[in-house]
Amino acid sequence: MLNVRTDELRRHQGGRRPLKPPSLHAMSEHLIKPPKSRWENFRGWCNSWSPQVKQGAIGGIILIVLTVAGWLLYSTKGPSNVIKSANIAATNVSGSAFVQGIGNTVTVDNSTHYRGSNAVPACPQVTIETLDGLPPECTNNPHLRLHRLTVRNTSDAPIETFCSRLQLPEAISQTIETNMTIGAVIGWRPLISKIIVKGTGGKTEGGLWIGPTSKVTFVEREMAFFPKYAKGERLALSRAGDLTGVWELTFDKLPPRSHVSICFLTSSGREGTNYLELATSSWSLPPTRRYTPETNELRFFLEGEYQYPADGKPGKQHFLVPIAFDTEQRVLTSLPIQADNGQWCTVTLVFQ
Repeated sequence: MLNVRTDELRRHQGGRRPLKPPSLHAMSEHLIKPPKSRWENFRGWCNSWSPQVKQGAIGGIILIVLTVAGWLLYSTKGPSNVIKSANIAATNVSGSAFVQGIGNTVTVDNSTHYRGSNAVPACPQVTIETLDGLPPECTNNPHLRLHRLTVRNTSDAPIETFCSRLQLPEAISQTIETNMTIGAVIGWRPLISKIIVKGTGGKTEGGLWIGPTSKVTFVEREMAFFPKYAKGERLALSRAGDLTGVWELTFDKLPPRSHVSICFLTSSGREGTNYLELATSSWSLPPTRRYTPETNELRFFLEGEYQYPADGKPGKQHFLVPIAFDTEQRVLTSLPIQADNGQWCTVTLVFQ
């Protein structure tokens, strides 16, 4: 049947053999393919992945998205107990300040830094106060008063080579107790001259006397600190057995958050009257008024300097602690420490 139909078809077409249509393969060789976009190439590359690779890529993308979202949320809101931005106004005090808010505590230390490395301690806390009562063995002596001197390092940096000069309105008669930090070496001594007489002479109740052929040598121990900014000086000679109210306090090192305290007695009795006259008597005005004492004259104070670790060489800091004295109650009260003398005109008392 197939051959007959084919022959009939050929006869119908005039005996000619029909042409075969071109194959699809041959047509594709002559067509120009349009270029694919980057997205189509990327999609085709992703479609070629295996199921395991596709699963790992999807998990990684989800993890990155969650990480970025968490970081943005934390940086915007932050923990509830952290202050992101705050303006704090502080005063120049000699101790660390604690600023408290709702659920927040900020500690502001009073020390600075030297060239970004070593901490520079602020001025220490210095208090000189009169205490009530007397030691049991001195309760029947109305001429005595009990006082306490305290030096406290409140900063985070150590204080080194502390040298100071203490001038009081009454002479110190006895040191009761000394408290110090372990490892600190304290020097505490009166600044009164001693003499060596070769021949005849010496100090008596009447004063200093020397024989005609005698030689006097003053035994002077070098002072650790002498007030170099003093505006005046008062001088008097001591007698045998006299006490003085000019003392020297030194210590080699005071670690952070530690202190030194000294309890002592002052006397207004016979052995301290000569010094009391020197410390409390008025000036005898000379003919010219340019020597008239200033209205802010200061005779009673603790003045000195200390060192601290720094780059290159140790740094040095001067300080002054004015002392007020109630003559009726015989009470000492120290004023706040300051880094310089300011408006005070200090007067040096020399009792030899």
